[in-house]
This record gives sequence, structure tokens and C-alpha cells, in this order.
Amino acid sequence: MLGKGYNGVVRLAKNLDGRCVAVKSFKLDRVSPEKRKELELECEIFLCMDHPHVACLVDVYESETQLDLVMECLNGGELLQRFTEKQQFAEVDARDASWQMLLAVNYLHSHTVTHRDIKLENWMYDEDSSNHLKLIDFGFSDRWTPGTTMTKACGTMEYAAPELLKRRYTLQCDMWSFGVTVFALLFGYMPFMERSIKCAHAYCMGNML
Repeated sequence: MLGKGYNGVVRLAKNLDGRCVAVKSFKLDRVSPEKRKELELECEIFLCMDHPHVACLVDVYESETQLDLVMECLNGGELLQRFTEKQQFAEVDARDASWQMLLAVNYLHSHTVTHRDIKLENWMYDEDSSNHLKLIDFGFSDRWTPGTTMTKACGTMEYAAPELLKRRYTLQCDMWSFGVTVFALLFGYMPFMERSIKCAHAYCMGNML
């Protein structure tokens, strides 16, 4: 098992020509109709992505009980892992990482797609010896219609834009999350930890009410 996210487990596998791939699996037997629509949207958006700084979805397999997303295998680990090892990026390294992330986010936004979960964990290096970053995990992604706002509260609290927490936002919410990510790389800590705890409490209380 390579990892476990909000929307499924990711495992290492090999395809017919021997190449390593990452397979994200979902059990469908107890999935609600709403969740199925979210999975369909994730597959639809992910399959349309074609950019050097966005992970590639190779194939999708669906049966009555299971859905498998076959993705390129990125062996370099998460940006979070290197951040943890270094504690703080040198300015030149943070600059290079930021530029790659901006290219990916700009590509998504130019196709009116919002990721909604930009964070250290969702950027991966293609190889151990490489500094080439790719964006992963489109489980919270959505298409945005210009002139409208989105209302679903999702993503990761420490990175979430204020307007996302207020459930009235556009694809620019990704830029706030990108800013938080770059801040962490440069300064070695998260900028809004106290705020995120308070917001999480308020969000939970609001849902209870």
C-alpha cells in the first residue's frame, strides 16, 4: 500500500508491459448515489488532464463492486516528506517548487477546473533524485462555471480559504491554498494553525446546528 486518502486506498501494481503504476481503489457496494457522482466527476476531470506537472491517469476500470483508477507511479515521495526532512526550503528551492505548482494550477484554472485541496501532501516528485513536481488527488476537484460561486465545504482546514469556509467561492480558493503551501516551504511552519482550529470548531458547530 502506497497511501490512504479521503477517497480511497492507493496500491503499487504493474501493468502488462511491466511498468509500475499506482492503483486507487474504491468499493462501490455501499457507496451512495451522491458519492458515485463524485467519483465519476473525479475520473472525468482526471482523464482530461494532460500537463507535465499534473499526475497522469492511465486507465479506469469499473465493475459492479469496485472502481480502480490506474495512475502513473511517482517514486519521489510527497513534497511534505522533503519539507519535513529539510524543515525549511532555501529560497531558490522554494522558488522552483512554486513555479511548478503555479504552472499546474494555471493549467487547471484555464480549463475551469478547481482542485480544492492544494497542500504539501498533494504534490509529489516523479523520482527520488528529481525536483520535478506533479499535482495528485482530484477527489475534491470540480468544474467551475464563470460568474457563479461554489458552495461545498471541502479540502483541508489548514489550507482552506476563508470564502471556502463561508461556502461562497470560486476557483481562486486554490490560490489561497497555494499561498499557504509556499509560506510553509519558506518559513518552516504553517501560518494559520490557531485559526484552523477555531474554524474547525465553528464549522462543526454550524453543521450541528
